[in-house]
Amino acid sequence: MKKRTIAFDLDATICNSIRRFHPEDILKVNPYPKMVEIIRKLKSKGHKIIIFTRRGCLKQGRTLTKKWLKLHDIPYDELITNKPHYDVLIDDRVLSPFEGWMSTGTIEDRLSLIYENMKTKTYKPRKNK
Repeated sequence: MKKRTIAFDLDATICNSIRRFHPEDILKVNPYPKMVEIIRKLKSKGHKIIIFTRRGCLKQGRTLTKKWLKLHDIPYDELITNKPHYDVLIDDRVLSPFEGWMSTGTIEDRLSLIYENMKTKTYKPRKNK
């Protein structure tokens, strides 16, 4: 399988959302264990992992977010604070990328659906503008 660039939103996708955006709260947030497992698995298969967040708008947001990712041993290739270019986007607010996306119950089922769609000849990654 071709190696892909897979982008993950951080808040409400990899971990609980930070509602108040106070710097001291960033390190207290717990990751979703299943998402950490999925990211590690994708990274071990050679996919490029991008994590994006709006936490960078805080004075210390980017530095503390890097520290948080290291603390929880979450592998990534790039951390950015705006929407990245990607082949697959994992986000809590993403619109349905494939038919049947929301009808599958678990994140594992949804990722399986993505993989199946990526294997078909009809799959076309999003064109970057």
